[in-house]
Amino acid sequence: MYKGDLGYIKELLPWGGVRLLMVPRLPPPDRSSKKKKDKWPYSTAPPPLGLFDPLAIKKIHNMVPKKTENTYFFNSDQFEDGLLVKDFGASAMSSASVFISTEAHTFFLQSPHPSILESKQRNTFPNPGELVQALSDEGKGIRLGHVRNVDSMYAEVELKSGILLNLDWYNIEKYIGVGDFVEVVRGVYRGRTGFVNCVDGSDISIIETLGKEVWFLFFEKFVKY
Repeated sequence: MYKGDLGYIKELLPWGGVRLLMVPRLPPPDRSSKKKKDKWPYSTAPPPLGLFDPLAIKKIHNMVPKKTENTYFFNSDQFEDGLLVKDFGASAMSSASVFISTEAHTFFLQSPHPSILESKQRNTFPNPGELVQALSDEGKGIRLGHVRNVDSMYAEVELKSGILLNLDWYNIEKYIGVGDFVEVVRGVYRGRTGFVNCVDGSDISIIETLGKEVWFLFFEKFVKY
């Protein structure tokens, strides 16, 4: 279930593994008992990211998670300050080309976990890499990658496959995905901010919370640099 997700190292374990802090993916109440723990069918999207909330667990799963001091236990997993605490062996992880999404970054920073707060104070917590869409000359074959280096005419983009491309700015579009925090840069809603709720072609639906009201804003997708 957590393949491809990021973790923040909390401590090194004596047997050579590491204990990570991760943004949880909590399974829905109707999850089949036949699915092994942390195994998820390739044909099924994993549960969305979200901080652990004992009140939400009680409401959705109709059960009260066990608690000792600041630690909760649910579905045999351990949670601290909203984050999943999970052990991994060295062979199950890689520190190469690690990028963090805006969504995951936001959830990490929302957690009051002491390790995350200390990292923020030391400015060592990673920031999201700039995710872009690399286009072919014909405007087809969109591939996602992260910007590594830039100059006045070109950008070096590393694709998820590890391939490095030098692309001119006309062949790069800013990628905007569901869960990203964005600011409207033109039009009647200029200056307004919110989370992307839906992307439909060139239109984006943004959720902005104002007090107790939720506003859905629609505007043209602005992607060209």
